[in-house]
Amino acid sequence: KLSKGIVSDSRTFYSSLLILVKVGYISEVKQIIKDIYSSKKDEDVKRIIYNSMSEHEIIKSLSAEQIDIVNKCIEMIREALTNEEYELVYDLCEWGCYVSQLPIFLYYEGKCFFKCQNYAVAEELLLKYVELGSEKTSKAYLYLSRIYELKGNKNKYLKYKRKLEEAEIKPEKEAEAKEVKEELEEKNNNE
Repeated sequence: KLSKGIVSDSRTFYSSLLILVKVGYISEVKQIIKDIYSSKKDEDVKRIIYNSMSEHEIIKSLSAEQIDIVNKCIEMIREALTNEEYELVYDLCEWGCYVSQLPIFLYYEGKCFFKCQNYAVAEELLLKYVELGSEKTSKAYLYLSRIYELKGNKNKYLKYKRKLEEAEIKPEKEAEAKEVKEELEEKNNNE
């Protein structure tokens, strides 16, 4: 059994688990999480990791055509957000979600409604995203804390500001995940 006491930097530890999930070591990460002692404070981080596992499984189940649609939708959503084309963002989010059922589209739709200053809808979508998503959780918490600040709800503002700090476990670069995957594949090939 692993003990959290041996983990000196929990942020790096959980970032490492996320990298392992991204490269497909889902059952191993589940076992590690099951075997470690963790406090109630780690529940959000563990949920993010489990959500990442679910997203990984959804992506694995998609056809090449569906993955292509998802990637194009996300690219077009980012561009449309930059150009403040919010109706297009909404349509692309609906299409991407229909094709893939990936929660990332809830995040982008929530961001879109935030930009349109429709904070009630943005709040609902972002809260739904943080329950299901992983990749943009810290940014969703950032938008939620801003919504609650604008609404004057100090308690929820502080709650999501704290959650934002806890959720910032995502590895800085996707290249890092790719590098780890290559190292693990090379190690497996040598065994």
